[in-house]
Amino acid sequence: MKTRSGIWHSLAAMAGAVFAISLMSSGAQAQTAPSFNFDPTWPKSLPNRWKMGGVTGLAVDSNDNVWVYNRPNDATAT
Repeated sequence: MKTRSGIWHSLAAMAGAVFAISLMSSGAQAQTAPSFNFDPTWPKSLPNRWKMGGVTGLAVDSNDNVWVYNRPNDATAT
């Protein structure tokens, strides 16, 4: 009975060692913060007398297009 217990302890220790080694080898790599450039021409005028109201959703796709879901009736005359 002690032999089986010793085998299980050995297997558990080896599994723990493999897990620890895999964590150390992949390790958390330091990441640099993204940098952004200021665009003084943004935002551009909206075409066809469109108006921008309260923004309720915003997304950027893989081509860096910005998609805005807004409520144009929230806008006032100003």
